[in-house]
Amino acid sequence: MNYYIIKAEGKYLDSFINKLCALNINIYDIKYKKDCILFKISYKDLDKIKDIKTVNNITIEYTSGIKRIRNVFKNNKIFFIFLLISFFIIYLLFNITFKIN
Repeated sequence: MNYYIIKAEGKYLDSFINKLCALNINIYDIKYKKDCILFKISYKDLDKIKDIKTVNNITIEYTSGIKRIRNVFKNNKIFFIFLLISFFIIYLLFNITFKIN
C-alpha cells in the first residue's frame, strides 16, 4: 500500500484529528506519543493536509510504495551508476581468456 506516515506536534492534537475527519481524510494506525501523534494517510490526501492552516507542526516521517523507491534512486543515483559500471567491468574481466604456455 502506498502511504505517508505523518507526525503532528503541538497543541490541540485531538481537534486536529477531528478536523481531518471532517475533511474526509482517511487516517490509519493512529499512535499517540508523549508530545505528538503519528498516523498514516494515502498519497492523495497529503495535499489536503498541506492546505490546512493549523498551529501544529506537520512533518512527513516516512513514505512507502513507488514514491519511496523513486526517492531512493534519486538520492543515490551516482552510487547505482557506479555499481552498474563495476558489474559490467567484472563481467568483462571474467570473460577474458588468457593463453598460458
